[in-house]
Amino acid sequence: MTTKKPIILLDLNYTLADNSREVVIYGRGYNVAIERYRTWLIEMLRGFYVILITVRPERYREATLARIKAQTGWQPDEAYFNEWGTRAPETKARILATKVFLHHGSPDRTAYLALESNDATAAMYATHGIPRFRAKDIRGRPELLRGGPVPEQSPLF
Repeated sequence: MTTKKPIILLDLNYTLADNSREVVIYGRGYNVAIERYRTWLIEMLRGFYVILITVRPERYREATLARIKAQTGWQPDEAYFNEWGTRAPETKARILATKVFLHHGSPDRTAYLALESNDATAAMYATHGIPRFRAKDIRGRPELLRGGPVPEQSPLF
């Protein structure tokens, strides 16, 4: 691998967004104006190259990125939204193939790590050899962001 730190593939709904249940209006859209973000996660991501990849429709791109910036003072290095109206795994697989891998290299050349809430999308990432963690997995274990195996805990006795 040529990349020392993994590129972070960041999910928006239920990962970066802290109140997705309130924001997602099923069948009607997203109330971006009330969205809150996990600032502790953003702090952990500083120093990493972060690509936001979301199933949220492209028409919410400008409002979402503006809200993230206004609420946190942070922006991902790249952001991709759903241009096709497809489900999460299909959308994100297409973004990987047409944008991410073309620009940054395939997973056999570049280290990636996904912070992802959706199990079906996690399974898609796994087909590429990309490890996935949920936000709650890394909250108390920032070493997981570095990729690779996590050191075993030393026995107390």
